[in-house]
Amino acid sequence: MKKIILTLCFTISFTISIFGQTEVDEYVSINIPGNVIKLDTIAQRLHVLNFHSENETETYLIQRIEIDSKESELNGLPYDLNSLKKTYQDIIRGQLKGMEKTDFSFKDSTEIKIDKFIGYKIRYNNSDTGMQNAESNILILNEYAYVAIYVNGTDFNDINKNKFLNSLKVNEANNPRQMIGNPSGFKVGYILGKLFFYGLLIFGVIFLIKKLRKK
Repeated sequence: MKKIILTLCFTISFTISIFGQTEVDEYVSINIPGNVIKLDTIAQRLHVLNFHSENETETYLIQRIEIDSKESELNGLPYDLNSLKKTYQDIIRGQLKGMEKTDFSFKDSTEIKIDKFIGYKIRYNNSDTGMQNAESNILILNEYAYVAIYVNGTDFNDINKNKFLNSLKVNEANNPRQMIGNPSGFKVGYILGKLFFYGLLIFGVIFLIKKLRKK
């Protein structure tokens, strides 16, 4: 996995969500307790948006990561149930690799429903004690992956964890979808069509050159 490099261009701001939901964007909101720090940056040319809050023992974080641009006809976004689940597995694999570099070891993963959408729950244990120290929910909507994670390395609190992760809500009024990409068959056809078009251009140039030489 390539090392993630953050650009020097980012913004940090503060918001409060003690009494309500923090709006991540027009599709997703979540209740993050306390003072929330917002970080907006670029990693590996992808837009990454973070909201997090922490106290002496707990960290609450939600991250929105751009998977691909839906503006591109050859995007890598999910287009059916199989490709959606494959994208989830790729994201989970990447998250596990990152988490295992610290004191987090994979415990299990479970397919869940977040509102009416397919998501995944990942649980982690402390590598030394074997006790649970983190849990995250992952949700793919449109061109984004949303990762909400609760971390408590000393006294894992199921009540606080559930209150946070269960507050992840989807605004269905804005018509979010999970499968908006183009199928692989379309991509192959698109590429072949492009090659055919370029072939016609090349043939036209060659034909024109031959015609000019005959004159």
